[in-house]
Amino acid sequence: MKKVIFALSMAGALLFGSASNTAVAQVEEGSMIVDLYYGFPNIGKSFWDAVAIDGEVNSTRATGLGPMGARFEYMVADNFGVGVDFNILTNGYEVDFTDTTSTFNSTTGMWETQTNTYTSDYNRMKLRVMARLHYHFVQTDMVDAYAAFGAGYKHSQNSFSTTDPDGVESELETGLNLIPVSLRVGLGTRLFFTDNIGVNLEIGLGGGPLMSAGLSLKF
Repeated sequence: MKKVIFALSMAGALLFGSASNTAVAQVEEGSMIVDLYYGFPNIGKSFWDAVAIDGEVNSTRATGLGPMGARFEYMVADNFGVGVDFNILTNGYEVDFTDTTSTFNSTTGMWETQTNTYTSDYNRMKLRVMARLHYHFVQTDMVDAYAAFGAGYKHSQNSFSTTDPDGVESELETGLNLIPVSLRVGLGTRLFFTDNIGVNLEIGLGGGPLMSAGLSLKF
């Protein structure tokens, strides 16, 4: 349903823009726009949700945040802008597990049972910073639609932590940053409700969320 709503919104924005191409453009040379956005899906979190278990000895919970980020664009011409995109994504899991041990008490001469519950946490983080180029092909007093290309830096990091005194905490980075390059192509639109405030919608491949939506501020 989210995909359908998003697609209809995009199509409506483009149709509205095409039908209103005589209106005054909302963005123009010298405009500065900040987009704050949250994207979906978080594929890693969805995977851990699918394999999570809830048992008497072990229970697993999926964790994750994003993809989310912020974009800044400066209009160097009426229909062309340059900017930067920063986004971050995390996913992983938490496992609670119970460990039961028996210890001989030499004072009482009896075996004593002790039960401890520990938590282990695995987390993967992906950070991207990219330069962006925007070509604006629909510009009206409400709608700003654009095609985008981005390229920049990508950093990934895995970490493991545990409250088990016999466990080993570590950062697992081997092979994650062999190609620290991020590329993205996208198609998006902004719908302005006032001269300075609107919402943004974008679909894209690489370097961020497949779909995103958020708040746009124009200065």
